[in-house]
Amino acid sequence: AYVTASVGIADADRLHDAIREADTAMYHAKSLGAARYAFFDESLRARATSAIETATALRGAIRRGELEVYYQPIIETTSRTTVVYEALLRWNWQGRVRTPNEFIPIAESTNLIKEIGEWVLRTAMSDLVTLRSDGQDVTMSVNVSPMQLRDDSLPVIVGRLLDTYGLHGADLALEITESVLIDDMGTAKSVLDRLAAMGVLIVLDDFGIGYSSLSRLRAMPIALLKIDKSFVHQIGTSESDTQLIRAIVAMASALPVATVAEGVETEEQAAIIEALECRFAQGFLFGRPAPVAHWLLESAETRAGR
Repeated sequence: AYVTASVGIADADRLHDAIREADTAMYHAKSLGAARYAFFDESLRARATSAIETATALRGAIRRGELEVYYQPIIETTSRTTVVYEALLRWNWQGRVRTPNEFIPIAESTNLIKEIGEWVLRTAMSDLVTLRSDGQDVTMSVNVSPMQLRDDSLPVIVGRLLDTYGLHGADLALEITESVLIDDMGTAKSVLDRLAAMGVLIVLDDFGIGYSSLSRLRAMPIALLKIDKSFVHQIGTSESDTQLIRAIVAMASALPVATVAEGVETEEQAAIIEALECRFAQGFLFGRPAPVAHWLLESAETRAGR
């Protein structure tokens, strides 16, 4: 085994400031890759200040009603019917709607992720009940953070919410990233096995851009693989990416696991995805993320024959 070090360097008058700033620089060095060093400078100071401001505002976001869940459809490729909605968190702050990559890392670093994650699960399940009452035969998929999967209470929380809304485990899918398979497989597997035993579907998001091995993939109770949009965008123009998707679909069917193609934006891409026997697809061609009211209105317009 090889051991590497990440080093943060700071120059400050007070010991407390030097430790804090060196720590900030060290985490920046870690983000650059293994065996790096970084100096604390004004850009890192501004970034640290912004992170503190964001974390402070995020603490009251639920109470102030600033968080909202948008939904994007996942369709069955042969019928073009919506079968799942993916729940996507948004934060209305300072006059702008922010996406998860702008604030979830801060929520994870400040332990706010458990409260926010539970709120998203509750909201998504409540909206699923609303969508089904509207006549839509769909299930719900919710992203979970690696931090949530290190918490043994997640299956308990999910079970309680399923009971609250009269749902079954199979009505819910939880999306995880490949980093879970790499960074903390032991704890994550225990939590995922408990969730899978409840009937909850486990989805591996952004497949193909990480480094998880096939043996690790087989060890987890994965039900679906989502093929990363970076491959889908190139099909039709890049034969290698088309063949790669073909290989992923073949591998998944052997596991056996279903596949979802992410980022489908054109009819040409949709046709190729269907020809490759990828069972499900998601992307702007089928719908952009929108509040639940949008999908209820679209459903009403469809029934009215518009």
